[in-house]
Amino acid sequence: MERDKDGNSVRMVGTNTDITGQKEGERKLRLSEEKFSKAFNTSPDSMSISRLSDGRLLEINRGFTKLHGYKQEEVINKTSLELNLWAKPSDRRKLINILKTSGEVTGMEINFLKKDGSSVTGFMSANILNLNDEECIFSVVRDITERKKLEEQLLQAQKMEAIGQLAGGIAHDFNNILTGILGYASMLKLEARNDELVYEAAVTIEKAGERAAELTKQLLDFSRKVKRRNSRVDLNDIAREVIKLLSRTIEENITIVTKFNTDNAIVPGDAGQLQQAIVNLVVNARDAMPDGGQLILETEKICFDEKYCLNHVGLTPGEYVRFSVVDTGTGIPEDIQEHIFEPFFTTKEHGKGTGMGLAMVYGIVKDHGGTIRVSSEVNKGTSFHIYMPFYSRRAAEKKRKDNLIRGRGKIMIVDDEKVVLDITSRALKGLGYEVVPARDGREALAYYEKSGNTIDLIIMDLVMPEMGAEECIKALKKFNSSIPIILSTGYAPAGKAREIIDDGCRFIQKPYSIQELSEVIAMAMKRDD
Repeated sequence: MERDKDGNSVRMVGTNTDITGQKEGERKLRLSEEKFSKAFNTSPDSMSISRLSDGRLLEINRGFTKLHGYKQEEVINKTSLELNLWAKPSDRRKLINILKTSGEVTGMEINFLKKDGSSVTGFMSANILNLNDEECIFSVVRDITERKKLEEQLLQAQKMEAIGQLAGGIAHDFNNILTGILGYASMLKLEARNDELVYEAAVTIEKAGERAAELTKQLLDFSRKVKRRNSRVDLNDIAREVIKLLSRTIEENITIVTKFNTDNAIVPGDAGQLQQAIVNLVVNARDAMPDGGQLILETEKICFDEKYCLNHVGLTPGEYVRFSVVDTGTGIPEDIQEHIFEPFFTTKEHGKGTGMGLAMVYGIVKDHGGTIRVSSEVNKGTSFHIYMPFYSRRAAEKKRKDNLIRGRGKIMIVDDEKVVLDITSRALKGLGYEVVPARDGREALAYYEKSGNTIDLIIMDLVMPEMGAEECIKALKKFNSSIPIILSTGYAPAGKAREIIDDGCRFIQKPYSIQELSEVIAMAMKRDD
C-alpha cells in the first residue's frame, strides 16, 4: 500500500485468489462425510473399521452391536480375537491375506460368535482404506443366519423326499417277495397241523416274514404322500395309552411326567399311526437314559403367524397342537442331528436298531400335514417337538374283524409276479373260490371279454408290463361298470393308486395275510350284493 505525505492511502497493490472451488470441495467433503456417517450408523448390517496391523476396532455401528451382542464401550480398542468374534480364527487370517493381495473381499461367508457364545452366519465384504496415514479395514457383514437355516431346511426336505421315493420303490419289491413268503407260510401252517416239527417251522418263517413286512411298512410310512384325515385324534389320550403300553419296559430310575397344557389336543389323522410315531420317540428317549432321568410328555396348543412360517419349512399359518417328548439323556451330537430322520441311520449298537424308527416318525408326521423339530445337547438331553394341525372334535372308533371268511364265486387274480399269483390263487381256492390267473392287464382283458359276466371279482396289481391297472380297469368298466375290483400293490396308496381307489375300488396292501385277503373280498362282495 502506498501513502502520500499526509499518510493517506493513494495506491494499493495486491492479488485476489478465487476460493469458490475450494469452498465447494470442502462442502462436498462435509456432505459426503455426513452421508457416510448416516449410512454407517443407521445401516442394519454390521459395519466396523479396524486397524489392518493389529485388528483393533476403531469404530462400529449399531448393526455391529446387534449382531454380536456387545456394547460399543466393550468393543472399541479391542481386537476381534480378544473378543472371540471368529468361530474359526483361521477365517480372519484368510481375510487378511486376500485383502493384502487384492485390496478387497466380496461376499465371503463366515461364521461369527456372539457375546453369549452362540453362532451366527454372516455374508462379509471388506476393503482397505487409509485413515490418517494408517491402513484400516472397513468391513460390512450381513446376518444371513435365518436364510441359511431356511436353505438347510429346504435341502433336507428335498433330500428326504428323494429318499422317500427310493424307499417306496424298495418296499414295493420287498412286499411282492414277502407276499409269497407269508402266503406259503400260512398255507403250510394250515396243512401241517398234525406235524409239529413242520408246523413250528412254518410259524418261525411266518414270524420272520412279519418282521420283514413291518420294516417295509415303515419304509412305506416314511415315503407316503397321502394326507390322511380319516379320524380326529386326541393326543392327550395317545400319550396316556403310550405310557400304559410302555410302563413295564421303562426302568424305575426314569420318572415319567405328563404336562397336558391343553384339554383340547385334537388333531386329524390315523390314531394307530400317530401312536406308533410317539411310541418310537418314547422308546428312543428311554434308551437315551441308561442311568435314569426324566421323561416328559407334553401337549400345548399354539398358533403360528405368516412371519413365523416363512422361516420354518413345513408350516402354514394357523392353530397347531405341539406334542413334545423331552428327555434328560445322553443327547445327540450336533454334527449328526441333520441325519437322524434318514432311513437306516442309527447311533445304536449293531443289532439294537434298524435305523427306521425316526424315519418312520418323520414320514407319519409329514403324511398328516405336520412337521417335527429336534433340539439336543450332549449330556443334557433331547427334545422332539411334533406340530400337528389342530382340529376341534374327537376321533371315531375303528372296527376290526378276525376269523377267515370263506365264500363262493369266480375270482380273477391279475399279477405279473409269479410267486404272488401262485400263492394268492392257492389261498383263494382254500377259501372256496374258483380262480382265474392272469399275468398282465391284456391277458385279463382278453379272458374277461370271452367269459362274459362269469367273473365275480378281480384282484389286480397296480404296476404290470404291457398294460397296468389303470388302463385295464378303464377297459373292464366298459364291459361291466359294476364289476368289483380290489387293487393290490406293494406301494403306499398314493398317486394313481389313490385315484383308482377313490373311483370305487377296494385296496389291499402287499404283503397281505390270508385273513386280510378274506376280509377284503368279503367286503367287496357284500358291497355288490
